[in-house]
Amino acid sequence: MGKDVDNLIAHSPFYQAKRINIAMLLIHGASDTVVNVRQSQRFYQKLLDLNKPVEYIELADGDHYLSIQRNRHKAFTAIAEFFKQHLVSLK
Repeated sequence: MGKDVDNLIAHSPFYQAKRINIAMLLIHGASDTVVNVRQSQRFYQKLLDLNKPVEYIELADGDHYLSIQRNRHKAFTAIAEFFKQHLVSLK
């Protein structure tokens, strides 16, 4: 978004990956036409290379909107499990 390369780099999660200190869950549709799946693949690999806690799920035939029921189910199940593992209980 935008054309100011310095600003884009300064705010890009990819270029700020070394500063990430929380677990990440990345979910991306393999057929997303809004955001190229390669962006998530590259970000995932960068986080792995930096030994960051990350999980990546690529949804077969998935688009940007979770239009396919099986992908919605897979995504929401993964999100619920991620929250169970990483959210602090407020008891």
